[in-house]
Amino acid sequence: MWNRRLCFLLLLGEGVYLGMLYNYQGIRLMLCFLIFLPLVCLLLLLLSWPACRVVLRTGQDVITRGEQVEVRVAVENRGLFPVSRVLVCVRWKAPGQKEVRMKRWICGLGRGCRGEAVFALSPQHCGQARFRVSRVRVYDYLALFCLPGKVFLEGRFFERRCSGNQELCIAPRVDPVSREEKELLTQAVMSGTKNRFSIDGARHFLDGRMAGRKELELREQRVADREEAMLFAAAVMYSGIEEFPYTVELMDGYVETDIARMTNLKIRRR
Repeated sequence: MWNRRLCFLLLLGEGVYLGMLYNYQGIRLMLCFLIFLPLVCLLLLLLSWPACRVVLRTGQDVITRGEQVEVRVAVENRGLFPVSRVLVCVRWKAPGQKEVRMKRWICGLGRGCRGEAVFALSPQHCGQARFRVSRVRVYDYLALFCLPGKVFLEGRFFERRCSGNQELCIAPRVDPVSREEKELLTQAVMSGTKNRFSIDGARHFLDGRMAGRKELELREQRVADREEAMLFAAAVMYSGIEEFPYTVELMDGYVETDIARMTNLKIRRR
């Protein structure tokens, strides 16, 4: 847009220069036209700008790692005059990735019309990601003047004014447990044989995690693989057995681990 403004200033300067050199009515008419037309466009921009709304739509707050999500920024013209074009600039910062800057143009919005700019995002790491509408500019018909747009966040029943920031939670991708693995775990727990998931195996596992403490919560621990998740599940099943030296209590809330979303547990030594 700066190139267009520069060309307009050069054309206006040339018109002023020719008007000073020659006493010709056509040159003065052209100079008045160059001054009057941008002023009319500026006036129409001032009339249409308050009725131009920019709405941020995410659709969901939690997405799975590696899943492609579409964030939509809708521009609606609620005024009487048409809007020439709207520039939407956004920034996307995902955990473990560099900040990405993107921009989209939405052009030709008549009375009551709506246009959308779609941004396709694909986070690769778990954590908290941020999508921010960094800049919104509403331009006049000649794209010489612009005014900042107002950003609203779409709710379920209403829209509210916001700063343009939207945080997304990137959850780990959990593969479903196969039927064979479920049967293997059930047989191992119920048989009580000397294996990784027997009473002795669960007791040795919790002895190492307790490290002399009287109690711990699952939210304080790191579950590195599926085998450790199964050991915590086995501890829940052994909790009512007298031979098992620990009691397990189910707490409120969930814990996001590296493997799955698990119910929070409180484990106490008898």
